[in-house]
Amino acid sequence: MKSPKVYFRDTGLLHHFLGILTAEALETHPARGASWEAFVIDQLVSAFQRAVPGSQAFFWRTAQGDEVDLLVQAGTRLIPFEIKLHSAPRPEEARGTHRCMRDLGLPRGYVVYPGREPYSLGEGMTALPAARLLARPENVARL
Repeated sequence: MKSPKVYFRDTGLLHHFLGILTAEALETHPARGASWEAFVIDQLVSAFQRAVPGSQAFFWRTAQGDEVDLLVQAGTRLIPFEIKLHSAPRPEEARGTHRCMRDLGLPRGYVVYPGREPYSLGEGMTALPAARLLARPENVARL
């Protein structure tokens, strides 16, 4: 299903517009998760554009409401990403990504989270620490 989704690529500007002026205010703000999602998506899109020139980014959603936060076309590959602010995302939190993988015949999908260690969520899905992934943006080409 085609529908636009708008992100603020500059989360600092987003925070300013929302009146989030300190790190402490961000910790309890209701937009914290959306801010994290926008930040990670921006960083991933930039990393793919540098590592795999010509990469394109999409938002994927079905008419039933299943969605993927970011679907990257890198050359001939499609790579789905779910972005979670949880310390330990669970497989059931990535149902939309599993649906995307199944519908598009994709072997792998990723949940990017703020934790420290990568781990399997089963069925080709891996939880990846944002800091580790984004510290070396060229690594996205190997996903």
